[in-house]
Amino acid sequence: MAFSITQLIEERQDDQYALHKNYINPSMTRVLGIIGFNKKYVRGKGAYLWDIEGNRYLDLLAEVSDRPRVRFHIPHTVALVWAYVDVALTRLIPNHIPTVTPETACLSRNYEYFDSGKAVRELGLPQTPAREALRKAVEWYRANGYAP
Repeated sequence: MAFSITQLIEERQDDQYALHKNYINPSMTRVLGIIGFNKKYVRGKGAYLWDIEGNRYLDLLAEVSDRPRVRFHIPHTVALVWAYVDVALTRLIPNHIPTVTPETACLSRNYEYFDSGKAVRELGLPQTPAREALRKAVEWYRANGYAP
């Protein structure tokens, strides 16, 4: 029988979070479990994802930026190797600006998040809805030339 990557992915689908926890980032799998995003997503269309039970989830960044959603994950090792290559190119090609540096590639491995609950409770910090905050961020990035 010939090797089939599709079949392998289907066979290992139920193990995806355990594999991610063991080999990639245990903290992220814990966070996904806490916020209820440890779902088995089976399809996507536009700004929406569907889980195996048919529940629809909105990918807000894809929606507000009118850009395609991320379709694949670049392994950390590949990003780090590219970072070193990209920085080396800056020494060879005048005016070349690296898209990633080894430092940013290393930082991308860490998943960071915060909870503003204390600031809301004790200081009355106003909260902007996620869709509006992302829309403003995308507008700022575009206005300053950081995003298409």
